[in-house]
Amino acid sequence: MGILVEPDPGRPADPDRARLLHRWSRLLRWAAATALALPVLAARWAADVPEPVVVGSAVVAPELVGPVLALLGTVLALSGAAAGLAAREAGAPPGSLRWIVRWPVNLGKAALLGAGWVGAGVAFLLGVAAGDARVLEPVSPAGCRVVAVEHAYSGVSLFLVPGGSFRARSADLVRAAGHAPVSLGTYDLTWDGEVGELVLRGVLSYPSDAEPARATVDCTGAGRGGRVRE
Repeated sequence: MGILVEPDPGRPADPDRARLLHRWSRLLRWAAATALALPVLAARWAADVPEPVVVGSAVVAPELVGPVLALLGTVLALSGAAAGLAAREAGAPPGSLRWIVRWPVNLGKAALLGAGWVGAGVAFLLGVAAGDARVLEPVSPAGCRVVAVEHAYSGVSLFLVPGGSFRARSADLVRAAGHAPVSLGTYDLTWDGEVGELVLRGVLSYPSDAEPARATVDCTGAGRGGRVRE
């Protein structure tokens, strides 16, 4: 995001510093362009990829990735502009003075900035609508993880993620007997080898004496998809 200024004639030029700052400015601007293009991909990911992506015990959620990338791109763009301004103050030549060059370039930069934040907004909305995804504790002895995606009204979707993998391999919907059994931590997961028993208690159950929801997760075949059954 360039700023067109004339160098200060009363300030001594520093060619070495000007070249260094100019290189940093270009690097920061290209990094900003890359970061601002990625939220669009995050929005597509939120729309097209139903399986959670898991790194360790954290779910990489598009509703967080999109805004973080857009914010990073904005910060990099502002830093690049500041470095370019400092370079010109140190004696670097200004950019093109021709409006036919400046206006298309500036419009392209503004369009990229807008597209980045629109993509971030779409990724956020689609990610929130998809549900609250969390890795349940504990993991199995072989490192198999259970990812629960809590939906507002339709229950909890359970996914299995084998040890060493990032993508879920199977899913099933469990009708929880109460409200927010995952986000509020009112669940129990116990393992017998690679077979786990999950109890979802929830709160404010209807009726009040409803039995907790139960599911069995079988990670013995997680590399081929695994199994979830109520």
